[in-house]
Amino acid sequence: MRKIVTAVTAASLALSMLAMAVPASAVSGYDSAYAGESAFVNISPGQTQNFQVFFANAGTTNWSRGTSTQVDLAACLDDKTTCNAQDASEASWNSG
Repeated sequence: MRKIVTAVTAASLALSMLAMAVPASAVSGYDSAYAGESAFVNISPGQTQNFQVFFANAGTTNWSRGTSTQVDLAACLDDKTTCNAQDASEASWNSG
C-alpha cells in the first residue's frame, strides 16, 4: 500500500510541475512585444512622475480603440496575479 501511495504522490507531483511549465496563452491573434519606455524613473513613496511604455502589436489582430479588438495595458501587483488594480482614470489612452 505504501508503494502505491508513493507512486500516486510522485505522479501527482510530476503532473503539477508539468502544468506549471506550460506558459499561459492569450486569445488567438493577440500578442505584444515590449518596445521601450520614454524614461526610466526612480521615485520615492508619495512622489509622482510621468512616463510612457510602448508595446508593439505582434499578433495578427488589429488593435482598434472603441471596438471589440481594443487592447488595454493591465497593471499587475508584485504578486503577478492581482491585475487591473490601478485606477482606470489615471491611465490615458493614446490611439496614436
